[in-house]
Amino acid sequence: MTDTPRSLPSNTSEVPARPVMTAILTCVGFIVMSSVLGFIVGEADAAWYEALRQPELFRPPDLLLLLLILAFYPVFGFVLYRALSWPLDVPERRTVVALVVAALAIQVSWNPLLIGTRSLGAGVVGNAALLGVLAALVLVLWRRDKLPALLVLPFLLLAVHDLAWSWELLRLNP
Repeated sequence: MTDTPRSLPSNTSEVPARPVMTAILTCVGFIVMSSVLGFIVGEADAAWYEALRQPELFRPPDLLLLLLILAFYPVFGFVLYRALSWPLDVPERRTVVALVVAALAIQVSWNPLLIGTRSLGAGVVGNAALLGVLAALVLVLWRRDKLPALLVLPFLLLAVHDLAWSWELLRLNP
């Protein structure tokens, strides 16, 4: 199958197979890593987190958080697909791919790092790193492809909240 869209008689385009498969396999790989790390950390360490003094900051509604959690991998898979579908000579292509992979890696690792090491400082660093990557991703995407930028925006806003939350959690639990 070809990597470039072909015009079909109905004036639609065929979806390029390689970028789709690459995006899907990348996201599935990160989902598997997340599951493995979650299993390694285990529920005993999660109980440590639950016992901490929790910040009284605004907390987004549970339904919104659930929707964002469920949408994370499909959205970032879509963003990765779009970037991989750009011509090879588009300068932002590599940057967006690297930022998406970095966001996936941070998302998968920061929570097990926080809970597995019982380090609230690691949680702050992980949230700050994710915020920086997502901000850079939105800025780069905005210039080239606004739809993926708009889809990443809710995760950027959540990262701002999560950084404030983790900072306050660290302050309350020295």
